[in-house]
Amino acid sequence: MFVSSLSSHIYIKSMGTLLCSQELQVAISNAIKSIPEGQASGFVQQLEVDVEDSLQWIKFNPFGSDGENVTETYILNVSITYLDMQTEVLGRLLSEVYSNVLDSLTITATNSISVGNSIKNLMGTVELSFINLVQRQSGSVDEFILSVTGRRLCDYGKSETESGICIRPLSISWILVFFFRMYISCRSLYRQLISLMPPVSAVKAAKSMGSCFIVAHEGDWRERPEFMDEGYFSWIVKPSISLLDLIKFHLEDFVSSTGCPSLHYVIYIMALQRLNDLNRLIQAFEFLQRKDVNESNENWKRLILLSKQEATEMANFLLRSGKLLDHKGHLISVKNDELDDTKASYEDAWDLSVCSLNRRSLHIAIWRLLCRNIDIWCVHAAKKYLKKFLSCLFFYSIQDVKCSGEVRIQSVKGVSYQKVTMHHVSMEFLANIVSYEQSYNCATLY
Repeated sequence: MFVSSLSSHIYIKSMGTLLCSQELQVAISNAIKSIPEGQASGFVQQLEVDVEDSLQWIKFNPFGSDGENVTETYILNVSITYLDMQTEVLGRLLSEVYSNVLDSLTITATNSISVGNSIKNLMGTVELSFINLVQRQSGSVDEFILSVTGRRLCDYGKSETESGICIRPLSISWILVFFFRMYISCRSLYRQLISLMPPVSAVKAAKSMGSCFIVAHEGDWRERPEFMDEGYFSWIVKPSISLLDLIKFHLEDFVSSTGCPSLHYVIYIMALQRLNDLNRLIQAFEFLQRKDVNESNENWKRLILLSKQEATEMANFLLRSGKLLDHKGHLISVKNDELDDTKASYEDAWDLSVCSLNRRSLHIAIWRLLCRNIDIWCVHAAKKYLKKFLSCLFFYSIQDVKCSGEVRIQSVKGVSYQKVTMHHVSMEFLANIVSYEQSYNCATLY
């Protein structure tokens, strides 16, 4: 639908107010949870059709083939503006709804195979374009964007009329948000389904994901240890680029140049998922190494070393790329203490919605991820980053602000909706006994 009477900014803002509201998201979640388990597979099939329609809509040209009555410059300007709107709707709004639907779906041992097949088909729709980004040898952002939108990256050395209808970096960020969120939700759901499947089906499903380690027994580990895990994106294509390489060579530039908070946050979620997998691999390799103490265990040492190296780089990326607040409320880089232009506040609050993230609330979302997943990353993080984390933790926990703690908004039906602040997240962390089980971190204080 092309809305010429409204500016794209107003259109996006009005849609965002509706689709990002906690009231609607809770209502969607409750509705999905009420779907009988026997109908869950059919619902995913309907979702697949909707996702396919959304991806076709991204390629839609508002002028079609009839553009004789308007100038070429006008067509380019309006088409680029329209494409910007399309990508933001896709990445900011539709991804929020789709992820909510997938995360709320009721799954059981009874429907695990049928829903699993539907999820695989849904991923088949997504991977048609996604594969161009995550292939090990030929993957590139340019080819990925071309397959999604039919446009190439803008060549800023040329004028818009010379470059043609192209796509801007911020629009690319929204497209990446959409595909990454779909992958995160489908991957998480499919793994849950594998845990509910009969053994033979579970092994087959895990192998298709390139994640045999989630169902393998000791004999499998000893036979083919290198194939227990084939990478974060192995469900899309084998061999695939590692998540760390994708971040370093393709994504960091977009995060820094466009400043898209949602993309920054989604990358953090993927990094934590990968770290969790690496922890499981390391524990398994170390266990097998101990059992083979009287045999040649050089292979286990090599696998442990490779896994730990990747985990260390990933953990340091999480701490290095995060931006926290200094005592004046300035966003500050953990890596080199450089100040951001954005002036944030300790009174800022986040409503827990990815689509509502902005530069003022991103630091809260990142801080919450780090605090809630410390058991995943802390063992691999460099000492200097742990010191910075603990200093920030105590600093945020003693902030005396009006908005400290948890902010709740009461709905008409008496359902409470949550917002969180830096202070609340820090206090929640300190009140959690799991935090104190990471005792080795305390040594960095002395």
